Amino acid sequence: MFAEQSSVGEFWGEHALDVNQSGFWQIGALKLWAKREDQQWHVAYHMDGNAEAVSRGVPASSSEFSPPEDAETLRLVYGRSPEVIRLSAALADRPVVVRPETPLRLMPREQIRLYVCTPLWVRVEFPGSSCEVWNLPAVRLSDTWFGQSTRMGELCYEGRVVAELNPDQLKRSPFDAVTVVMVDNRDSKPLALDRISLPLPHLALLREPSGWFWTQAVHVKRAKDGGIDVRLNGKLADIGRRLEPIAEPRKKIERSSARRALSVIMG
Repeated sequence: MFAEQSSVGEFWGEHALDVNQSGFWQIGALKLWAKREDQQWHVAYHMDGNAEAVSRGVPASSSEFSPPEDAETLRLVYGRSPEVIRLSAALADRPVVVRPETPLRLMPREQIRLYVCTPLWVRVEFPGSSCEVWNLPAVRLSDTWFGQSTRMGELCYEGRVVAELNPDQLKRSPFDAVTVVMVDNRDSKPLALDRISLPLPHLALLREPSGWFWTQAVHVKRAKDGGIDVRLNGKLADIGRRLEPIAEPRKKIERSSARRALSVIMG
């Protein structure tokens, strides 16, 4: 028997399956299959290149446990298999580079808010176990190097990332999170915002009651002498909505090393 996903957005959380019951979920470009047996779980995933599925968040279709031949597949063996599989939202495990479609210049002594939409990651795990099965992107991003040189910088992701000045213009999906980036240019020269490295591993993930995801806000300030200061807001920027914490940052920053950890953000 197959446990069917009834609507987009119901893939987050715990899913109980009876013995010999299968489940299938599509989260962005990520397809997940699971089947519970008496002493084992079969799990599989495959990244679908269908752009329409990514942009529209197509609901799951009814199917037995039948992943394609090139899917990544595992058998997890137990004395007695747990009843529940859990799919949890998380932020990326590396910074994500934001590249606006049109180059931006923030004029002298001006402040703006950028609303940046990035794909979520999916944690596949079983409650009661400290072992995470997979940590997978909902949308595949490409690798890129971000920094002043090959020696000064870090490995990041780059890909389907949207940045807008007006949050109402964002084309959101249930597998995206929005970060508010507040930029303050106190210099006498325009500030180029051609590429920004968003430090997602250092941000907490939050969610509205309606299901939409947000992160902690990021403050970027360029001083009068041209120096860049980056700070993470302890709370999300005021968006007039109630939010609940979903996940702590993957990497917590000690106060003594915060400046160094966030120094590579503008490019």
